[in-house]
Amino acid sequence: METPLLSVCIITYNHEAYIRQALDSVLEQNITFSWEIIIADDYSSDNTREILHEYQRKYPGLIKLILQEKNIGPARNWIDLLNAPKGKYIAYFDGDDYWTNPDKLQIQVNFLENNPEFSSCFHDTKVWDNEKEIFIYPEYTNDTYTVKDLLGNTALFHTSSFIFRRMALILPQWIPEIRSGDMVLFVIIAKWGPVKYIPGKMSVYRRHPKGVSNVTRQDALAVNENHILRLNYLDAFLDHKYSKTIDTTIKKYKKEIFYFSPLGKIVSFIRLRTRLKKLFGLSK
Repeated sequence: METPLLSVCIITYNHEAYIRQALDSVLEQNITFSWEIIIADDYSSDNTREILHEYQRKYPGLIKLILQEKNIGPARNWIDLLNAPKGKYIAYFDGDDYWTNPDKLQIQVNFLENNPEFSSCFHDTKVWDNEKEIFIYPEYTNDTYTVKDLLGNTALFHTSSFIFRRMALILPQWIPEIRSGDMVLFVIIAKWGPVKYIPGKMSVYRRHPKGVSNVTRQDALAVNENHILRLNYLDAFLDHKYSKTIDTTIKKYKKEIFYFSPLGKIVSFIRLRTRLKKLFGLSK
């Protein structure tokens, strides 16, 4: 069997309402190279698996399924997925997102084939939030980005826009401890070489209450603490070459942690009351 040039990797869990659109957006791609589609499902409790089996029966030589025998969590399922590809390049996204340009894969693979010094490439992504379309990640000032650019407190781009060289992929032992695996992935790949920005909105990131990235206010403290853990691990992974940048980002997370804490809420209230007094000229 021919080794695929590209592996499309999709992670799913209870994506019954979205997975058809995701898979159709992949199957509609206009490509001239060999490929494979690998889907890892984390023991969905809805009809996601039935839909996956349906598509695999239609495309038995193309679609491969990783079906967990129990719920192992998004991190472990993600690791199993990224360990499976055989392609020279990997395109990865979640089963509740989808692509909007049928030439997306060809455009990105062509770029990487013709520019071997680049580790990866990405494009603009649209976000749907509460059934309303909002544009995010669309205003880039550069066309090339490096590790340093990816060490901020927000993701520079979305996974649905990302294609990278499999040879650049390293999965450290500590990665299951990290909640924002995509932000780790971007840095790992960028360590190998620069990341290219390709203009054009070619994917949709869907925000919804059941999404993995949906975080409650109560969970914000734990999320920010995990971000700090991620950055400390990355600092060592990058041989402390970007410690100054990482320290700056950690300070931002610590500031957020403080304001989410009980003491921080009191301080915020006092500051708000002081500003209101000054605004309205009140002495008490």
